[in-house]
Amino acid sequence: MAAISAALRSSRTLGAVVSSTETRNSLPSTVYSLESIRSSSASEKAETSDLAAKSSAAKAQILAEALALEAAGAFAVVLEHISPDLGAEISQKLTIPTIGIGAGPDCDGQILVAHDLLGMSERLPPFAKAYANLGSLATLAVQQYAAEVRSRQFPPQGDFWTG
Repeated sequence: MAAISAALRSSRTLGAVVSSTETRNSLPSTVYSLESIRSSSASEKAETSDLAAKSSAAKAQILAEALALEAAGAFAVVLEHISPDLGAEISQKLTIPTIGIGAGPDCDGQILVAHDLLGMSERLPPFAKAYANLGSLATLAVQQYAAEVRSRQFPPQGDFWTG
């Protein structure tokens, strides 16, 4: 549907999930987010986040865009890096599910990037949490492997070619 595509192209903090085959075929993929529809610089994204967090006009625009996406046929909306109060307000006003990634606890569902969750990101977004530190474990494992390859301890010696 052109309405969803147009709404997403104008949005900086929303994504939409569409359900019908007809709608999916008119857009690039089934799940649409700001990142996949509109390219913007890091500074523009930072300005957008600051604006969304501080300006009542920006909050009203984001709410209007969420309502437009629902009216256009989206069956869910992804809210990314907006204030928790705005996430709650949008979640209360929409009849479709809201999925939050840095939009507060009152969204209907939550997303966390796996690399952030597993502690594999160099820098976490302010709304993310690492539940493990696999990044350092992976680094140690690769360093040990490289050292064993250089010292010819890997691959292991032995008759491992016979079944």
